[in-house]
Amino acid sequence: MAGAAAFSITGNTCSRKSLRPGKSCTVRVRFAPTSSGTVTATLTAVGKKKPAATATVVLTGTGASLGAVPGHLYWTSAGGGTINVANPDGSSPRVLVSGQRGAEALAVGASHLYWTNTSNGTISEANTDGSNPHVIVSGHLSDGVAVDASHLYWTAIGEGVIYEANLDGTNPQAIISGQSGPWGVAVDASQLYWTNPVAGTIWAANLDGSSPHVLLALQDNPAGVAVGGIPGPFLYWANTDGGSNGTINSANLDGTSASAIVTGQNAPAGVAVGSASLYWANPNGGTVNEANLDGGNPHALFANQNASFGVAVGP
Repeated sequence: MAGAAAFSITGNTCSRKSLRPGKSCTVRVRFAPTSSGTVTATLTAVGKKKPAATATVVLTGTGASLGAVPGHLYWTSAGGGTINVANPDGSSPRVLVSGQRGAEALAVGASHLYWTNTSNGTISEANTDGSNPHVIVSGHLSDGVAVDASHLYWTAIGEGVIYEANLDGTNPQAIISGQSGPWGVAVDASQLYWTNPVAGTIWAANLDGSSPHVLLALQDNPAGVAVGGIPGPFLYWANTDGGSNGTINSANLDGTSASAIVTGQNAPAGVAVGSASLYWANPNGGTVNEANLDGGNPHALFANQNASFGVAVGP
């Protein structure tokens, strides 16, 4: 692959046998622009036998103007059993889904919401307008869920495992194991990120679970994690600290230049990143909060929330 970094290979079924005459294979490419404008790349397959056969595909993608579509802010209320939505500035809040007592972690894709329910060990989905809520995964106590264009990911705390499944919950499989109570999970175009609160670590791995490694250690009970930001992207996470000295933190994607950018939070949990703002939930304090991407101007958007754990930003 040569060209814009916005293109990345996320799947490859090609082998020497599959490229024999009359055969075919599939290379899956993700386009994840970080700025507006049109960019290109070239995908080339070269046979190993001489004379080598070559197949070339030109890839073109156009990033939308960032911030042109403001999207929505979503959050859970575990105590109230609701999934809620508002504009990114906190205006026009409303309940989308009710009857979800124990709803904690939250993720949003192009057309669906996904959330974990700690009261019965399930993961549910609904349309982004809240219609047709239903369970798609059961049997896993999870406090973390993430989604990309093709897969759903979640943490299984008691199992010490991170799972991957199709977007409808089918074909679940463990891709990472041996973790110490994994909690929050996030995904970008090429990597998974997750927190291990008990061990005080934040990890990363390839999307298929390979090459897991510690990015950050000595964290104070890290919980929610998110990736994004402009310029960037950056890694953001919440250190709960078990009380009123919790922090929201940022670092480069390789774990360098880590720092606390918001302090004095009451056991912050879920974290989400929008085009211009950072959001997090303080379940102990009953607030959903916003700050600039550098942590400036932190303030509560919503108070008196009933155990709000998960936040997400989406269409």
